[in-house]
Amino acid sequence: MIKRFDRSALLAELFRPVNILPLVYFRVVFGGIMVWEVWRYFHYDRVYRYYIEPTFTLPYAGFEWVQPLPGDGMIWLFYGLGVLAGCLVVGLLYRVSAVLFFLGFTYVFLLDQAQYLNHFYLISLLSFILIFLPAHRAWSLDALLQPGLRARTAPLWTLGWLRFQIAVPYVFGGIAKLNADWLQGEPMRLWLAARTDFPVIGSWFTSEAAVYAFSYGGLLFDLLVIPLLLWRRTRWIALVLAAGFHLMNAALFNIGIFPWLMLAAMPVFLPAAWLRWPFAPSRPAEIPVRWRPSAVIVGLLAVYSAVQIMVPLRHFTYPTEVSWSEDGHTFAWHMKLRAKDGDARFFAHDPQTGALWEVDAAAHLTPRQHHQMSTDPDMLHSFARHLSQTLTPPDADPVAIHVWAMVSLNGRPPQLMIDPSVDLARQPHRFGPNAWVLPLAQPLGAPAQPTLLMLRRAPYLALINVGTTPIATADLMVSAGHTIREAALAPGDCAIWSAANTSLPIIPCNALQMTVVDVLPNPARLAAQCAHAVCVVNTPPAANPLARQNAERERVGIGGGAQHALIYHPGDAFDLEPALPERIPGGH
Repeated sequence: MIKRFDRSALLAELFRPVNILPLVYFRVVFGGIMVWEVWRYFHYDRVYRYYIEPTFTLPYAGFEWVQPLPGDGMIWLFYGLGVLAGCLVVGLLYRVSAVLFFLGFTYVFLLDQAQYLNHFYLISLLSFILIFLPAHRAWSLDALLQPGLRARTAPLWTLGWLRFQIAVPYVFGGIAKLNADWLQGEPMRLWLAARTDFPVIGSWFTSEAAVYAFSYGGLLFDLLVIPLLLWRRTRWIALVLAAGFHLMNAALFNIGIFPWLMLAAMPVFLPAAWLRWPFAPSRPAEIPVRWRPSAVIVGLLAVYSAVQIMVPLRHFTYPTEVSWSEDGHTFAWHMKLRAKDGDARFFAHDPQTGALWEVDAAAHLTPRQHHQMSTDPDMLHSFARHLSQTLTPPDADPVAIHVWAMVSLNGRPPQLMIDPSVDLARQPHRFGPNAWVLPLAQPLGAPAQPTLLMLRRAPYLALINVGTTPIATADLMVSAGHTIREAALAPGDCAIWSAANTSLPIIPCNALQMTVVDVLPNPARLAAQCAHAVCVVNTPPAANPLARQNAERERVGIGGGAQHALIYHPGDAFDLEPALPERIPGGH
């Protein structure tokens, strides 16, 4: 028989008194680690390199107004964060310190996407939660100076909320690892191969056994450590595994304070009796505290929890590969999940003079910003908008910005990530997939696949070799068996077939030169077939059932059907529909 849900019993349970020591312990270790992190930022000169030296930051969408403080303002801000973290440790002016630390740290976090770290996001969330926890009611200067604050218990929801937030990175970090690349040992294979100098066991890192032991071991640890901690019989096992996991991560990877923060947070899941010894020298006076169950508090906790669950899962609703397109990557606990390497070149086009030139991005960004941006579509988009604003004279038409970004994911051969025909500066910010991000076409663990990007816009057809191997265009069959006149397209080259007297689009490729190879009669539809290359077609999909059947991926593009990308394998037949209006969206 199914018992009826008892709302009042749930409320009573969430407000049941529990020992306050886990909250006090977390306040102390969290504040201490934050003091250490502030020291590290000064010691390694990161305050200057990250927030003072850059002339431009790569803002998050909607937070362009968040800018670094002028002059020495950022230095004083970090001094203030260090003082506030120290106040958390000793429990002095706790509520004020927690609020100010949360605001200050979150401000720093929002300044620049290039400095995004999952554990910085976690720190922002944890400092927000601390505002509402009564972690200063014992073993604090506040409790010493105000005896009326003292308490030995707190409502259960406070401890449950803290435990929930600490568990979230583990659970969703494990779920994120359930992807094809990780299960095939990438990018762990790449990382371990670069650390064969690791003491004692480094020579083992090139073996497949090591690759899969680390990959599947990390996956299982993330998914199981919280259940093991919560079950009394397996608690010691969880602590030993956590110590080994985080200490190995700290030794192998450059991930800052994250392993130490997570390791220090483990005792929050233990019974309060385990924490009494460090606080044993004296006992605070016990003052009975009673809490009236509040449905409002429970409702707000439910909303917070729902957001923390839905945001990391949002990428499952997108038809893109998250590690490639970055759609849904941020705020989703995708920690050490992919290895990307690439290079992005920016080309400016003045619509009034027709001039087309390459812009040196390194002159506008720090080396760290440039490296982080080169493989991230959102940051490339932000920088393109900035370049257009910077290069456009007053009262002139905006300068168009086109991007040529060759990117490798998890050791794959490099391929083009951004549609170079699109004026990236004119594309709006959107919370979801962007049609100008090309789909991932290169296979994992295989030689480079010849790849053509096909742009069908009446009255022309443009082909771009977006891979790393030469392609003969004679392999492309169009118009009921007609073979395009042969031309060898080197990597980065493009060719355009057009009707007579056609105004050609702006597509930066082949050292800014475009080769017109042939003239087409501009039929309403082109039938095509790729013989030896993968074709990435960025045009509206054909109504032809054969094309839909052969396409590996339907509708990568979204947003009113402005653009779509389909992948066709060698031998696939498909139709190329012309797009309207008769120019590339964002092009000229």
